[in-house]
Amino acid sequence: MKISLNDAKKCLLAGMVIAAPTDTVYGLCASIHSDDAVKCLYDMKQRPTSKPINILVDTIESATALVNESFDPLLFKRIADHFWPGPLTIVLPIKKGCCSPLIHPNMDTIGIRIPNHYDLLNLLRETGPLAVTSANISNMPSCVNERDLYQTFSPDLPILDGGPCQYNSESTIVALMGEELVILREGVVHPVELEEVMNQGPGLLGKIPQKAVN
Repeated sequence: MKISLNDAKKCLLAGMVIAAPTDTVYGLCASIHSDDAVKCLYDMKQRPTSKPINILVDTIESATALVNESFDPLLFKRIADHFWPGPLTIVLPIKKGCCSPLIHPNMDTIGIRIPNHYDLLNLLRETGPLAVTSANISNMPSCVNERDLYQTFSPDLPILDGGPCQYNSESTIVALMGEELVILREGVVHPVELEEVMNQGPGLLGKIPQKAVN
């Protein structure tokens, strides 16, 4: 069922899961502070609880508030300033106690992104950071429109009425490892684009097989 921005905020703050469009694909969203909501998100997606869930934020400041400082801040700023808001998820060392531990099970890192979607950014400004994963059953194609959502999930799932997604494809995921940027999953942002940004200053671009992060 379609809901307004204000209703979406109320649902999330009440510990519910909603669907919302992003610039990449539709996402299932939950409060980062609610264990029950995060567990529901895993259940709806039929996602193994051993796999982490990314966090979406509205500003770089909101992102840095979630992480510790054991990474190259200049490299992070260069990448974030260029690609955010946009379809690039950056894996960073997470600050202990900043969110439900179910989001990053037995891991000390978390994927963070600022989406380039007007309505979702407005929602994030109201709710703060959200745990968001692609709206689909695990290992199935992601939902890119409301019709996909109705075919995949319960018709009672609250859906933020925010229009279409821009790319209809998942974000690229990278990790900062010292002065090196490692591609964990290829997506909307092409490796050539990352290389161009890395070449603007010190830093190396590496790549590991996609199967390593499944």
